[in-house]
Order: sequence, then C-alpha cells, then structure tokens
Amino acid sequence: MKREKLSLFSDLRYVSRVVSKWDRGALPLLICSVPVLSLLMLSRTLFAPAVIAVIEKGAGVWLVLASVAGMAALNLLSAFLQAKANTAVTRKKNALHKRFLLAFSEKIMDTDFELLEGPSVRDKYTRAKNSLNRYAPEELLFGAIALASNLLYLSSLGAVIATLHPLLIVYLIAAHLIALGLSLLSDKKVDGTKDAQAKIDRRLAYLSKNARDFAAAKDIRLYGLGKQIGDLSRYLIGEKQFWTNKVYLYYFISDLSLMATSILVKGGAYGYLIYKTATGSLTGGEIVLYFSAMLSFGRFLSGIGNSISTVFESNLCVKDFRRFEQIGSEGVREGGEPLPRGTEFTFELENVSFRYPGSDRTILDGVTFTWRAGEKLALVGLNGAGKTTLVKLLCGLYRPTEGRILLNGTDISKFNRDEYYTLISAVFQEARVLPLSIASNISMKTEDETDAGRLRDCIARAGLSPKIASLPAGCGTLLNKSVNEDAVELSGGETQKLLLARALYKDAPVIILDEPTAALDPIAENEMYLKYSELTAGKTSLYISHRLSSTRFCDRIVFLSDGKFAEVGTHDELVASGGGYARLFEVQSKYYKEGADEDEAE
Repeated sequence: MKREKLSLFSDLRYVSRVVSKWDRGALPLLICSVPVLSLLMLSRTLFAPAVIAVIEKGAGVWLVLASVAGMAALNLLSAFLQAKANTAVTRKKNALHKRFLLAFSEKIMDTDFELLEGPSVRDKYTRAKNSLNRYAPEELLFGAIALASNLLYLSSLGAVIATLHPLLIVYLIAAHLIALGLSLLSDKKVDGTKDAQAKIDRRLAYLSKNARDFAAAKDIRLYGLGKQIGDLSRYLIGEKQFWTNKVYLYYFISDLSLMATSILVKGGAYGYLIYKTATGSLTGGEIVLYFSAMLSFGRFLSGIGNSISTVFESNLCVKDFRRFEQIGSEGVREGGEPLPRGTEFTFELENVSFRYPGSDRTILDGVTFTWRAGEKLALVGLNGAGKTTLVKLLCGLYRPTEGRILLNGTDISKFNRDEYYTLISAVFQEARVLPLSIASNISMKTEDETDAGRLRDCIARAGLSPKIASLPAGCGTLLNKSVNEDAVELSGGETQKLLLARALYKDAPVIILDEPTAALDPIAENEMYLKYSELTAGKTSLYISHRLSSTRFCDRIVFLSDGKFAEVGTHDELVASGGGYARLFEVQSKYYKEGADEDEAE
C-alpha cells in the first residue's frame, strides 16, 4: 500500500476523512460555522460605532434608545450563539478524541508483535501517544476551522481599516508575520526535542509501571530495589526537566516576540489614528469605528498568529500519530495461501536462525527439524537458550532472520496472518486474564456470543467446575479486582485451569505451552501437564518446562543449547546417552531425592 506523503494539507485531509467516517454531520456543520461565526464577531465590533452614528445624525431620544436596544439584543444573541457553538465544538472535540484513542488502541493490537518489540517502533508509539494526549488530531481540524473564521472576520476588519489608509493593513500584517515566523521557528525547535523526550518517557513509564506492580512489590522490598529505582527515576526526571526547560525557553522567546510585536503595532497604528483625530479629519463615529476595528484587528491578528502556531504544532503532532498509524504489516493480511485442511499438521524448520534487531547475538543458529503431526514434543534447556523465541517463531509472531518454517510444506509467512493464528492455542508463562466475566475469559467472546454448552463442557474437563459452582454469579463472575469492585481473584492453580478451559474452548489443532505452570510446585505442574496431555490427545502439542521430569510423557524431547537442537530423543534415550540433558536431569532429580531422604529421616 502506497503511503500518503505527510504534509499540512494531507494531514488535514486525513483528519477530515476520518472524522467524516465517524460522524458524517461534523464536517459540514464546522464548515457552515465559518461565515456564521465571522458575522457574529463583526456585529459586535460594529455595535458602538453604529449607535454613535445614529446620535451624530441628530436622531431623537426614542430612536437612539431603540437603536441601542436593537444593537444590544443583537449583541446578546451573538454572544449566546457563539457560546452555544463553543459548547457544541467542545463536546464534539471530546467525542472525537475518544474515537482517536480507540483507533490508536486498535492499531496497537493489530500491529505485528515483532515490530512492537523493536525500539524504533516503540519510540513511534510513545510519540503517537503523546500526540493524542495533546488532542493533536482534533486541534488540527478545529484549529483550522477557527482560523478560517478568524481570517474571514479579519478580512472584513481589514476592508474597514483600509478606508483610513491602505498602508496601515500592510504595516499591521508585516509586523505580525515577523512574530509568526519566530513562533513557527520556536515550534520547530520544540518538535526537534521529541525524539529525546520519547526515549525518556518510555523509560520512565517502564519504571513507574514496575514500581506500581504488586507482583514486583516483594522483590523491591526484600532486595532494596527501591533506592535503585528511585535513583534512576530521579536521573531520568532530571533529563526530562532539562528538555522541558528547553521547550519552555523556546516558548518564552515566542511569547516575547508576540508581546514586542503587539506594542509595536499598537504604538504605530494608534499613533496614526490620534494624528487623524487631532487634525479633525474624523467624526466621532468614525473614530470609534476605526479604534474598534484596529483594536480587534490587532487582537485577532495576534490570535491568528497563535492559531497558525497551534495548527502548525498540531500538524507536527499529527505526523507523529500518522507515522505510527502507517506502520505496515510484514505478514500477509489480505488473501494468502489457503490453510491446510484436516487435523494433521506437520512443522518443518529449515536452517532457521534468529537474531533480535540491532543485536549481534544469535538466539537460534541454523536449526533444521521436523515436528510431526499429532506428536507431543517437549522443548527443554537452560534459561536464555531460546525456547520462548522458538515458540514465537512457530506462532508467527516473529519471522526468522534466516531460513524458513513450513506447515505441511508451505512457508507459514505465505498464510494470512490472522487465519494462521486460528490454528494455535498457546498458553504462556505470564497468565493474563481480562477484567471480564469468567465466561468471556474462556471463550474470548461476549457472553451472548458464547456457546453455553461448550463452555460448561470445557470448564468441567479443565476441573474448574467446583470453583465455578462456589461463586454466586457462576460463569458470569467478573475477574480483576483492580477494575471491578465485585470481582474475584483466582489462585495460581485456578488460573491455570481457566487457561486450560480457554485452550479447550478454542479447540485449535496445535497446542503450545510455554512454561505456563512455572509458578506451581513440581507435583502440581506435573499433574497439570498430564491433564493437558490427556485432554488434547491427538493434537500436535509442544510443551516447554524448566523441570525435565514434567515432560517425560512426551513422544520426543528436544534439548536446546547454544541456539541449536543439541539432543533429540525420548526421555530414556537422552538419559542413557549421558549428554547435557542427562546431566541436567541428574542435577534436578538429586534435589528431589535429597528432599525425600530428609523427609524419611524425620
């Protein structure tokens, strides 16, 4: 897909197109408001001069009072309509802001997982998030509409002032253009600080998240990590303050230039008006008219300078949002090769290597292997051996740096990305439950869309029925107390059963378990793995565990070491070979034996 070049007009077209898609009446309403708002502002400017003109013509008291009452009523109506318009604009702006936040969230969830983990995309993400925090897309559109209204109003005032002297308009505009140029230069300088600020914001967000994470609370207290987190946070806050001070300096220079211009404009323009008044060239009504026109012209010209600066600054922020939005997918999103039919799925790794972007370390090095259909395969190895990386490659979340992964003879990168995901049920070490009902957490659908019979069957097979029966709301019970006040918190074992029920409900032909039971004790983990094995019989299954005894039931075991499949075989074969697997198993079983001997001695 060809990317649209980012510019002010393309960004305005983009925001207008998106807003029209969400709210068809918004854009026509805003465009129609331009002349209306201009006329309302002009009527209030002409109020006093019109009344004085009536008085100067020698009109009677009642006519003067009628003129004042009529103009006052028009002025009040103008103020009322403008207040209503401002309220409507604010409501519309807030509604659109929520839609942009939703679109941003949807983009995050849709972006390739591999890209989201890269530092460059993370920085784009931070800049886009900062853009939305500043209401940039809405400010660009509404700022442009306000600018158009003010320009139309200013043109009317300019026509009035030009009757006094045409060069006055040139003088007023030239002075403000100088100030505007300095203001835009300041905005560009501010934009140049965003990359550095985005990196700092990303690090501060990470520290803040972990400092508030209840799961990390024990480690922080027992190991005294609070000081290190505090010191690093203070350093980053200092760096943030350095860049913030720079930004405020740029804004100070911009504001100073606008103030200097305002003094220059008022001094020159009002000086000429005083000269014309002193020479008797103007009537009272004309004096008030020109004075009001120049006062409003100067004020609105400064306002337009600020509006242009706001539009320009918002435009820079919208570019940040659009750069993140334009991140493409490296996987196939439309079309793609048809998925294999049936229930037999064989994976082949052909010389697969993988390195993380920007890293020289090879995580997987030239792996060639066949994972047979219906096979229960175990993947074991020391921490950092690349087990989770391999899982992400098989799931299609990462793409190999070299080589390819085939499913029934077809490179998995040729399949439609989202269709490929439907083949795999994966349970990872970090168990995530959503702040929804238990039913929705299992089916991953709304409760109305959930098949009740299938749900009950999966809950029963996962061994979660007793827990569900003890809850007043049953499957409708909400989870996550930090979000829902009447929620429940499941224990570690109960959460694992819920994840098992989720995998059973999806009923995908390929099951991958990436150490989901690491937090359980060895006996509980072994029981859970055996339950997975029993309930997923006939499916192609991959089990990862750092406890080698938990995977003895598998058809084959792969021992991963230094990025290679160092040993492959059954548990008995690998123990008999006396290699790295056997040594690691001996070390682990030794602790269990010693523990059993101590229990017997007692």
